[in-house]
Amino acid sequence: MAVRADRARGFSLIEMIQAAAILLMVAGAAATVVIRTGSMTRATQERYAREAAVDADVAVIQKLNDRYTCANATATCAVATGQVDRNGFFPLRSGVDADRNNLDDGTQAFELKCLSPTALVTPLVAVINDLPHPNGLNRSAAVDAVPSSGTALAYHRYTVTYTATTSGEVMRQLTLTPTAVAWCPRV
Repeated sequence: MAVRADRARGFSLIEMIQAAAILLMVAGAAATVVIRTGSMTRATQERYAREAAVDADVAVIQKLNDRYTCANATATCAVATGQVDRNGFFPLRSGVDADRNNLDDGTQAFELKCLSPTALVTPLVAVINDLPHPNGLNRSAAVDAVPSSGTALAYHRYTVTYTATTSGEVMRQLTLTPTAVAWCPRV
């Protein structure tokens, strides 16, 4: 009967210590999961915010790209303040002179820029690089290089790269060609 009396009194001290240790391990594991989940949620929210900032910046760059023209008399290229119609991307010839030659109001200068690997897109790249950087990101725009061998035709492309400032991770990279390039003569 003495054995039954001991069991009726409850748990022993060793059993209580073991139960407390198990409870602490379970609580510690649960706390770790909660902390890690919170960290992952914050990191995901930050990434979504950076992606949204890239999307908004790309929209600005695409607008600049579409409004980039070389339509003045000297074929100086710049970003127009408003929408550009189909006749606004390069200088139109004003007619012919008495010798039946085309009068040139900057068309020749535009065509020379078309033949250069960098002259047509360099001003646009400078405008893009002068824009404020999106939050948490570095943006760099650079004119694409023309291969040293093969064709001598210019690409007239530029590449924009977005990098996270904290991690250095490349978030996005895109290559664009200004709309004005469509008016370059084909060689």
